[in-house]
Amino acid sequence: MFRNYFKFMFRHLIKHKIYSTINIIGLAAGLASAVLVMLWVKYELSYDKFHKNADRLYRVAFTNEQKEFHGFYQPGPLAKYLKDNFPEIEQATSYSEIQWKVSYETKGFFCDGGLVDSSFFKMFSFPLEVGNANSVLTNPNSVVISSSLAHKMFGLVNPVGKELNLNDQVTRIVTGVFSDIQKTSHIKFDFVTSFSGAPTWMNAWDRKCVYAYVLLRENASFDEINNKIYGVMNQHNPTWKNILYLFPITKSHLYEPGKTGRIVYVYIFSAFGFLVLIVACINFMNLSTAQSKKRMKEIGLKKTVGSSRMNLIKQFMTESTILSFISLLIAMILVELSLPFINDILDTKITMIYSVSMALVLCGITLFTGFMAGSYPAIYLSSFKPISALSGNTFKAGENSSSIFINAMVIAQFSFAVFIITCVLIIVSQLNFLQSKDIGFNKEQVLVISTRGALHKNVTVVKNGLLKLPFVLGATVSANDLTNFRGSGTGPIDWEGRNSDKILEVGFNYVDEDFAKTFQVKMKQGRFFSKDFSTDMSEEFIVNEATVKAMHIDNPVNKNMSTWFGRKGKIVGVISDFNTLSLRDEMTPVVFIPAPSANYLCIRISSTNLFSAVKSIEEKIKEVVPDDPFDYKFMDEVIENLYKTEQATAKMTAFIAILAILISCLGLFGLASFAGEQRTKEIGIRKVLGASVANVLIMLTKDFTKWILFANIIAWPLALYAMNK
Repeated sequence: MFRNYFKFMFRHLIKHKIYSTINIIGLAAGLASAVLVMLWVKYELSYDKFHKNADRLYRVAFTNEQKEFHGFYQPGPLAKYLKDNFPEIEQATSYSEIQWKVSYETKGFFCDGGLVDSSFFKMFSFPLEVGNANSVLTNPNSVVISSSLAHKMFGLVNPVGKELNLNDQVTRIVTGVFSDIQKTSHIKFDFVTSFSGAPTWMNAWDRKCVYAYVLLRENASFDEINNKIYGVMNQHNPTWKNILYLFPITKSHLYEPGKTGRIVYVYIFSAFGFLVLIVACINFMNLSTAQSKKRMKEIGLKKTVGSSRMNLIKQFMTESTILSFISLLIAMILVELSLPFINDILDTKITMIYSVSMALVLCGITLFTGFMAGSYPAIYLSSFKPISALSGNTFKAGENSSSIFINAMVIAQFSFAVFIITCVLIIVSQLNFLQSKDIGFNKEQVLVISTRGALHKNVTVVKNGLLKLPFVLGATVSANDLTNFRGSGTGPIDWEGRNSDKILEVGFNYVDEDFAKTFQVKMKQGRFFSKDFSTDMSEEFIVNEATVKAMHIDNPVNKNMSTWFGRKGKIVGVISDFNTLSLRDEMTPVVFIPAPSANYLCIRISSTNLFSAVKSIEEKIKEVVPDDPFDYKFMDEVIENLYKTEQATAKMTAFIAILAILISCLGLFGLASFAGEQRTKEIGIRKVLGASVANVLIMLTKDFTKWILFANIIAWPLALYAMNK
């Protein structure tokens, strides 16, 4: 029986090459879109799941009773306290992000690292190429480095036992080498060293400066341990009124406490991929239904010789399924060709792994596509009565219903396509808005230089030397690059007139007196730090507008304020809000504290020859710190990197939209050409009577145009509603 199905299908394919090609290409494009989206979603969901105990690994987060703020920065002693006092916790570690200069003899590199406890490699499955996970960090003077860093430092020589100089301050012995951290990890580092060597202030309960991770025992209850650790922070810092809770490590990439997170992009791509597949299936339905007249005699003869309606349904469903599998082969070629492009725009390493499970998934998608695409044509074609089909009357009787179905499907198909296109246009317009909006400071031609290493101690000398260069308009130091608070931390503050129930968590930035001038930020009230006031360095604060709003006071200038780490003084000024984070995030309350040196040196330059200016700045810095690598970036690039996710989303959705448009246009071309073929005599008569080519084109396309316009009316409000959500 199935052998005959194959025969009829291939005969039909060969006889109607154009429509068969359109069907196969349309289904192939739809399947390719679905497979690409599936691979990307699988990749995004795989973050941190490579750890052996991923389902038992958690980050310790905090909030307050009103859940007004959420965060991960914790006091240094917290991880050890949780391990020692809660038997449900098998292991715990602190993790402090550090950016240090790593040196060996004459070689030095700026690297991202971490201060961790000895249990780190026992908790996380970062594979060690050299060393034992149980002992590699037991020595307080140990350091474990990545494979790539080991290669840069030592070449092919075994690095174990070698001494590394960290940040020109301490010496550590290499005790192990780990494989380079894979992209699907939310923790990324080039080296880790023992937390026992951390500065004293990092081991105090009154300062939030590290992340805490815990590994629960196999039978431990997540809800029970959450209830138990609920008030731990208040036992040590009652005024903070912080509530602790556990956040699954496998959610770190896609979810943010109290926010939507990147999971929204998974929803968007999944929906778009599914819609493109639906558009391809509708395409198949339309063409198969439109061609029903050509198969009337075949159906009539089969029914006359005893074929049942169910047998005919099976035949047509089998045909559509076989066509889907043929389309799948083409789709996989398209997927392999597209993956390098997708990986480039999304900065991922998505690969197509051909396994039994993947084969089953692909077969499932293809069977779904085949059944969906062939369902209506099979039911419609098998409904013809034998005598009517042989005489040709069935088509006339069923022409109205098939025409209604085709029109409905054209509307649905283009509604989906226009929906996707409209969403893409909105995403692109939002991205343009994000990149062009005034963010409150001038980000153009600002060079940001890392001060890790010897430069940190000599930054004042370097800064004064740079200010003598004619193209340097200003220079300042900053604890962060204005896009995060790594290195300066967050925490609660107290102020004069505070409601005792009000807890305000703020970010901190350490800057010098030239910060506002260099970044061209305006003051709303009071003044900025100045060398003319001797108390500024030891006592005073500057706050931004968001802080004042959260404090619920009108005039904060000269009000007393204190931080959780013991600094007390007065607020001397209010600086205008400027976006230190992405515009998708709310404006963060920030407190500025004066400091002569910090993690970054920011230089505003006026030169039109940026290459020459950067070279001159490098030479000037090398005069003071010749052994430090010159590590720099431009502020506008830093800001642009905040929107990498949105940029990738815009490109990816545009790619999907192009597929939807191509499939829809292919289907429309097929329907229009089929309509023209069926009306050949009518067209000939009209042309004999004087109709022009334009008249004939209008006649053939006016119905489709009408339904496409109707599809736009449906799609636009739906797209606006979806994008608002």
